[in-house]
Amino acid sequence: MLVNMGRILKQTALKYADRTAIVNMERDRRFTFWQLHELTNKLCNLIKDKFGLNEGDVYATLLENDNMGLFHFWMTKSSATALWLDIRESVEEQLNQIDYVQPRLIFIEAKLLSQYYEYLRNRDISIVCMDATKEALPNVHYFWDLLGEASSMEPSMEYVVDDVEQHICLLKFTGGTTGRAKCVMFSLSNILSPGCNPVHYYEVLPFDYPKALLSSPITHVASGQMVIPVYLKGGTVVTTNKADIERMGRIIEQEKIDFIYTIPTVLYRMLDTNMPREYDLSSLKTIRYGASPISPSKLESLLKEFGQIFVQGYASTECWPPATVLARKDPGTDTEEEIKRLGSVG
Repeated sequence: MLVNMGRILKQTALKYADRTAIVNMERDRRFTFWQLHELTNKLCNLIKDKFGLNEGDVYATLLENDNMGLFHFWMTKSSATALWLDIRESVEEQLNQIDYVQPRLIFIEAKLLSQYYEYLRNRDISIVCMDATKEALPNVHYFWDLLGEASSMEPSMEYVVDDVEQHICLLKFTGGTTGRAKCVMFSLSNILSPGCNPVHYYEVLPFDYPKALLSSPITHVASGQMVIPVYLKGGTVVTTNKADIERMGRIIEQEKIDFIYTIPTVLYRMLDTNMPREYDLSSLKTIRYGASPISPSKLESLLKEFGQIFVQGYASTECWPPATVLARKDPGTDTEEEIKRLGSVG
């Protein structure tokens, strides 16, 4: 089946045009649905028109959440394939992945440019820096200057939705926990399978216009999969670059956040720092957690503090949709069976 994602995403942008789609807290930057749609149209067009990337060509991103928010699901409008590099990986591992995929273009944080410049230049990769540099460097472009010159017309591109032999939307590497990281190819269907998974709509986000705070990298399958249902429900994706407890508390209170995705150790810190007493967290309706089992005693304290709003889920890079889920009614510590279940993966 052929799809035109520019046309599809335009309908969502029109439906929620003036609602806030994304907030980048570090940069105090906000975009409405329509602003984000026009910005990402420009981004798709400059990738094609300025750098000549078309079907089968690859661009890479090495970005923190605040800038990665501009390159997420909405970039499925592009005919080029995205490679999402994990900013937490070592330079050696990132270069291994670059050498394997061979992107022609990379979008990179300014703070990383000096460290990576020679490596990228030696590989003849065009570089787009997200912030202006102090001095001009050969083959380095400034993101916002390029965007100002680009067309905001919808990319008119159709591609096959469910066959990576004909079109790859995204490339990501596994965590490499069983050896060397492996490259995974995603069709549009593969990307939409977590984003349109029913569990997100009747269990994780059973309310309209969610406001989601995402503090772990949104290139990861965990936080990353939540971007899509929040967007499709007309909600707001609020990003921060790290899970600092005090910062999270201020953001939840200030932005009236009703959904967070995090890991058990961050939840423990929320208790240990008395976060519910320091900040108004009453807006929270769902706390989704994963990555590791949770301590039964800590969960008991969390349930007393926040109520039955916890949803546990597990997935993997190779299986992006939630593979196993503990629904909000499931977590409990009243019986041995409930406690034993908490140590499982769903």
